[in-house]
Amino acid sequence: MRRLTLSRLSRRRSSIVAVLIAPLSLVACGGSQPQESSEPDRYISTTGEGEISATPDRAEIQIEVENEAERAAEALRLNRDAMTAVLDEVASLGLDRNADIRTLQVSVRPRYERVATQVGGPRRRTLVGYAASNAVMITVKDIDKAPDVLDALANTGSNRTDSVSFYLDEREALEDQARVQALADARRKAALLAAEAGMRLGTVRSIVENRTFAQRARERSRLSTQGSGAPIAPGEQSVQVNLTARWDLLPDQ
Repeated sequence: MRRLTLSRLSRRRSSIVAVLIAPLSLVACGGSQPQESSEPDRYISTTGEGEISATPDRAEIQIEVENEAERAAEALRLNRDAMTAVLDEVASLGLDRNADIRTLQVSVRPRYERVATQVGGPRRRTLVGYAASNAVMITVKDIDKAPDVLDALANTGSNRTDSVSFYLDEREALEDQARVQALADARRKAALLAAEAGMRLGTVRSIVENRTFAQRARERSRLSTQGSGAPIAPGEQSVQVNLTARWDLLPDQ
């Protein structure tokens, strides 16, 4: 009869214990289930839009004064005198020459024409003089004064009005009002759809602003300076906001 030594018997008992413990460990691991999230797995996303319209309260008028002479220095002198007269007249209407008037460009350039050197001869490109120009931007913070400013420009030497642009000074405040409208619009749509599905809205989970823009943000009209009483029509500008919001959907109780 084969005898087992003490060391072999100990090893066999250890193997039996290990075999018994392993299944228990597997059962214990298999019994643990991941905890389910408390957040509802049903949700609804809707898009809302808000729009606020207002009358512009500021105008910007871009003008240019140009003068010609045989010599460059003479053209610049004539241009300086003409622009000084224009700005003096504008300042007399209550505008600040330092804060409301900004120089955009001052230039002087040669003028060429095709001139025949003799009767019946070929026409050649010939220097005939110089042209000096000065372009400025005038900011009219009281938009009711804009027609008077245009009249002054037309009567004091401004020979070109490039553009008249209108702006909203309180744009940020208008954007905030449009945001409130947009969120209310998104909530209204979500509540309507939830009710139709027999549900109700829960917690709002996210709000994403998609875009914000001003419709007709820079209305421009090219005006002739011939004559007085040039009409302007600033109209209205619309600030629009578009956003997307997501709500939990809960059973209607």
